Amino acid sequence: MGFWQSVGERTILSLIVLLAFALRFFFILYWSSQIPENSWTFGYEPGGIARSLAVGEGFSSPFREPSGPTAWMMPLHPLLLALIFKIFGVYSSSAALAMLTLNSVVSALTCIPIYFIAKTCFGRTVGYIATLGLAVHPVSIYHVGHVWETSIFTFLAMCLIAWLLNLRKRFDFKSAGLYGFFTGFVTLVNPVILAFYPFVMAWLFLQADSSVQRKIKLIGILSIATFLTLMPWVARNYSVFGRFMLRSNFGLELKLGNSPEAWTASTALRMTPWNLGHPSTNQNEFLRYAALGEVKYMEQSFDEAMTFIRANPEKFLWLTLQRIGQFWFNDFIEKDENKKTMGLSFSLAWLEQITYVLPLPFMLWGILLGLKRKLSIAPILFFILSIPSVYYITHAGLTRYRYPVEPIIIIFACFGLYSLIVEMKRRIMHRFNSSELPVSV
Repeated sequence: MGFWQSVGERTILSLIVLLAFALRFFFILYWSSQIPENSWTFGYEPGGIARSLAVGEGFSSPFREPSGPTAWMMPLHPLLLALIFKIFGVYSSSAALAMLTLNSVVSALTCIPIYFIAKTCFGRTVGYIATLGLAVHPVSIYHVGHVWETSIFTFLAMCLIAWLLNLRKRFDFKSAGLYGFFTGFVTLVNPVILAFYPFVMAWLFLQADSSVQRKIKLIGILSIATFLTLMPWVARNYSVFGRFMLRSNFGLELKLGNSPEAWTASTALRMTPWNLGHPSTNQNEFLRYAALGEVKYMEQSFDEAMTFIRANPEKFLWLTLQRIGQFWFNDFIEKDENKKTMGLSFSLAWLEQITYVLPLPFMLWGILLGLKRKLSIAPILFFILSIPSVYYITHAGLTRYRYPVEPIIIIFACFGLYSLIVEMKRRIMHRFNSSELPVSV
C-alpha cells in the first residue's frame, strides 16, 4: 500500500483513464473508417431515428424506409446521435468519428466509478487492479466501436451503483430525490436498468440508517422522482400511440427468441435477431410492421410468442437455458465480421471467445469469496443477476447485451484472482518459514 499512497489516488486514476482512452481512441481511429457512410448500418435503429430527427421528421422511422412515429428506442441516445448528425453530417465519416470518440471518452471514464465500487466492496488494492483490468480489457475496447448506447449506458449504470453504495450513509430527502431523477435519466437511455430497481429499493430499506417510517418515505420520494423523470416520454408515447409505455418492441424481442423459427435456429446455433424474422433484414416483416403500425405489430408479435410458449413449455425452457449459456459464453463460431471488416486473412473469433470467457472462472471464485461479506456486495451481485434476466426470456444473440455487466464481472474476477495470489503467497511464505525452523535434537 505504500506505493499507492505515495503516488496518490487521483494521479493513479488519471493515468489509468488516460491509458484506457488512448487504447480506445487508437482502436476507433481505424474502426470509424470502416463504418459505411450514407447507410442505415451506420447506427441501425438509433441511427435511423437520429437521421429522422436531424432532417426534421421527428422521432420516427427506425429502419431503412419511412415507417412513421416510433418508440422502438428510448429517446436520449438517438437525440444525442441526432445532434452529432446536425453538426457533422448525417451518416458521415466525421459523425462516426465523433460518436465513437465520445464512446471512447465515456468508456475510459467508466474506470472511475469502477474503482470506487471495487474499493468500497473489496478494498483499495482490488480497486486499482479492477480499474486497470477494465482499462485494458479487449471486450471493453471492442464495444466502443458500436454506434449504440452500450458504452454510455454502462458508464451511467456504474455511476448509479457507485452512488448507491454510498447513498446508505446519507439517505435523506435531497439525496433520495436526486438519486431517483438520475435513475430515471439512466432509464431514458436503456430501460433494462429497471430490472435492477427492486433490488435497489430492498437494499436501501435494509441498509439505510433510519427508522422504518422514514425509510418508506425516502423510498417513496425516490420512486416519485424516477416517475417524474420518465413522465414526459411516457406522455409523448400515450399521445402518439394511445399506450402508456417506455419502449414498444418487447413483443418482437420475445417472439424472436420464442417461435418455431427460433427453435429451428437454436439447433444450428444461429440464434441472432437478424436471422429470426427481424424487420431490419426481412422485407416481409418490415412490410407487415409498416402496414400494421408499430403498436399493433408488437401486440401480434407478443401474442405469437405467448402462443408458442404456452404450446411448447419444454421448448421454451430449453431455449431459455440456451440463452443463459449464450449470454455468458456466447458463440463466435463462423462469426467473421472482424475478418471481413478489417481485411484480415484469418478470423479473430477464437481471440474474441477467449477474452469473453477468461474472466468467468475468476468471477465465480470472487463471488464465492465475496458472499462472506453479505450485504456489502449485494448491489453488484444483484446487478449481474438482474440485468441478464431480460435477455434470458427474449434473445441473447448479441455480445453488447452482456457488456453492461462486464465491469462487474471484472471486479469480481480481479477480487478472485487477487485472493488466489495472496493465498498462494501466504502458503509459499509459510512453507519457506517452516523450512528455516531449527531442527530440535
